[in-house]
Amino acid sequence: MIIEIVTVLFGLMGLGILLKYIAVKHFSVLNYFVEFFTKILYYGLLPLLFFNIFYRRGLDIADANIFIIVSFYVLSSLGILWYMFRNLEEGVRKSLVTSSIFSNAIFLGFPILYFLYNDVTYASLYSLVLLSYNIAVGGLLGAEKNIWKNIIKIPLIYGFLAGILAHYYYPSIGEILVTNMSSIVSSLTTYGSIIIVGFSMPLTTHVIRRYWKLIFFQAIYRYTISPLIHYILLLVFPIPVQGFYQLLVEAIMPPGLINTVLARIHRWDYEYAASATLVLTLTTPPIIVSLRAIGLI
Repeated sequence: MIIEIVTVLFGLMGLGILLKYIAVKHFSVLNYFVEFFTKILYYGLLPLLFFNIFYRRGLDIADANIFIIVSFYVLSSLGILWYMFRNLEEGVRKSLVTSSIFSNAIFLGFPILYFLYNDVTYASLYSLVLLSYNIAVGGLLGAEKNIWKNIIKIPLIYGFLAGILAHYYYPSIGEILVTNMSSIVSSLTTYGSIIIVGFSMPLTTHVIRRYWKLIFFQAIYRYTISPLIHYILLLVFPIPVQGFYQLLVEAIMPPGLINTVLARIHRWDYEYAASATLVLTLTTPPIIVSLRAIGLI
């Protein structure tokens, strides 16, 4: 099981990096194909996956606790990191803070959770709330005026809402859709997401050498402080045991790809965000596997 996880994760991620190299050096049109598939994934497959999940599960009392956990985690982390790096250059500071808090809960978190537990029931709501905060905090730090417009454009929200409506009001329609698409959507989402993660990695390392101390700190934050905060919050606001482990795994995930996008949009140091994402994305799978091997997740 452990060898299989490592092989699949690094194999698909390596395929994505190889495709990126080919696109940059030899076949630039490949960028358009990958961009097209990424849009299909984000605007089509992931909303369908959320529809499937929430059609099956509906809403639960534990969902309120998940919302509280994410809120406390984001706000406490924002306060800690913003104060700690108050003397850092502003563009690097904002990139570091956002990429330290907001993880790749969907594109890498979901595939790993499927490999570990074959389930993302509780992680799905966690990732939806976290992504909404990611957009909101990015907008606040970037002094945007239309933050709510950006939040309501998140397609996962509509998969979530459609799934809830089908669960409670249109179960027959929901069953038809779920029966025909469930396994295909989960497989395409799982494997396609990892390839996209690999393709999104930068091919240069000069920024890593410049900011290695900050990236090292960020690794410590993602792999120790973040799961510790989540663990304490999960003790205070309990959820079912499968959700407990799903959220702990999500707490270890590397920075989300959207942090680099936000850094580009707001003219922060996007090279730092991309480089930190590269390093932590490559180091996360071995850490997850090690924790699995010793029975902690």
